[in-house]
Amino acid sequence: MPRSVVFSGTSLVAAILWLAGYTAAGYAGLALTTLPGTWLALIWLPSGLGLTAVWMLGTRLGLPLVMLGSLLVNVSGIFAARPSDLPVPAATLLLLAVAAVDMVQTALAARLWGQCGPHGLMGGSATALRDAGPGGDKPALIWSLPVYGRFVLAALVAPAATCWIFVLLARSGGYVPLTGLPQLLWDTLQVSLADALGIVLVTPALTGLIRAVMSRRTDGGLGEDAGAALGFGLLALAPVGLALQVPEALTLLAPVIALALLRHRLPGVALAVGFSSLALMILAAHRVFPGDMDADVPVDSLNGIILCLALTVLLLAVACEQMHQERQLLADRVALRTHELSEALAMAERMGQTDLLTGLGNRRALQDCLQHEAAVAARRPAGDEPDLSMIVVNLDRFRSLNERYGAVTGDRVLMAVAGALSHLCRGTDTLFRSSAGEFTLICRSTPEEGALVLARKLAAAVQGLRLPVQDGRHDGDLPPFLAGLTGAADLMAEREETLPLSACFGVAALTPGEEWEHWQRRADEALQEARAEGPGRIRAG
Repeated sequence: MPRSVVFSGTSLVAAILWLAGYTAAGYAGLALTTLPGTWLALIWLPSGLGLTAVWMLGTRLGLPLVMLGSLLVNVSGIFAARPSDLPVPAATLLLLAVAAVDMVQTALAARLWGQCGPHGLMGGSATALRDAGPGGDKPALIWSLPVYGRFVLAALVAPAATCWIFVLLARSGGYVPLTGLPQLLWDTLQVSLADALGIVLVTPALTGLIRAVMSRRTDGGLGEDAGAALGFGLLALAPVGLALQVPEALTLLAPVIALALLRHRLPGVALAVGFSSLALMILAAHRVFPGDMDADVPVDSLNGIILCLALTVLLLAVACEQMHQERQLLADRVALRTHELSEALAMAERMGQTDLLTGLGNRRALQDCLQHEAAVAARRPAGDEPDLSMIVVNLDRFRSLNERYGAVTGDRVLMAVAGALSHLCRGTDTLFRSSAGEFTLICRSTPEEGALVLARKLAAAVQGLRLPVQDGRHDGDLPPFLAGLTGAADLMAEREETLPLSACFGVAALTPGEEWEHWQRRADEALQEARAEGPGRIRAG
């Protein structure tokens, strides 16, 4: 459904610019029709610009601009060439009628095309419009073969359905002498071809440039596609000057269009075709091919020739555009899958170095850390102490605790101890779970004396833990199916007794030039000495 137009400073400036462009294109078209030898080779530029304005601004803002622009373009011609027997009110009504028909033609073309902006029609395929603006409220048309088919239908049918009204109005007002039916049909065909040619030459070029400007690949400027498209369009004018002396120079237009087709697809091709068509019009005015009287192609058929060639070349451009989009989509999918694979590998790497129960680093992560710290310490200046200590923590009687109370209780103990140790760690310390009931703490900027002080605090924290013993509610007396339905968590009850927890500690400071394996072995030997003396002991190696 069309949304209401929200008028703002930006929309009003855009409307003024579109109106100025529409009016300028209209007077340019009138000037082209006055060139000698081209009065039948009409090209009505505003028809394409009006359709683009409706696509960009929406029907509720674009269509009134088309009618206002038509009034500004036609007012001078209608009143300057007004027959003497036509009163001013009748000429005014004729002007309003012409402007209304212009608006109806643009509305019909927009409806047949089915591709309009944020405030207008949203017909066609869902993928035909993509939000490319910073706020997601500006459309960026993506050309495809279905979109091109609807565009060709709009370009041919909309002028054919309305241009006969222009011819009838011109004859009824006395601007064109009355003739027979064949001449009436011929004039209608020529005017319809002129409007169709304006749509075909202008709309793809403008939509391509607008899409390039609004593309996410640009950084606020015209961008590579838009700039190159303008370059190709201007390059197409180069053979025109040569053709005034050497008509065969027009063949230079072919490689220009081919290069634009291969390099920048739709924007470059559309502009190159547009400039080439205008060049042919101008050359026809100077009696250069195909306007030469000796040529096989008469100037009366110039509109049809250019229209057929332009539609054919644009069809190739749209096909290249769609293939490029499919390749880009495939490349995006490959990039997405590659990113997902990289994330999965990184997660697997992290999981390979993480203890799943406590979330601490595991033994592999501990070895990598020891290697790194020993390598960093080895690069320190001679005589500079590393100030790096290791504390190995081993829970007393952890195996017997597991055997007596079960693995679930053992896991509760490990998580509680890991939390208590982590709470006392500083930001520069790193804690690992190095084995079943063993933790290792790497203390940076800490000499052996400071590590011993920290070990005493850690020992007090472990002994201060009060974990209640959980036991089953006679789950062995329940039937298996009832125990399964009830759930293990519902079968657990807390006793009044608490688990006796303590730990032994082995401390070792890294000496200058020492290998990490020797450093770790000294800490383990200190831990073994502490365990030999009894629970809750601390020894330095």
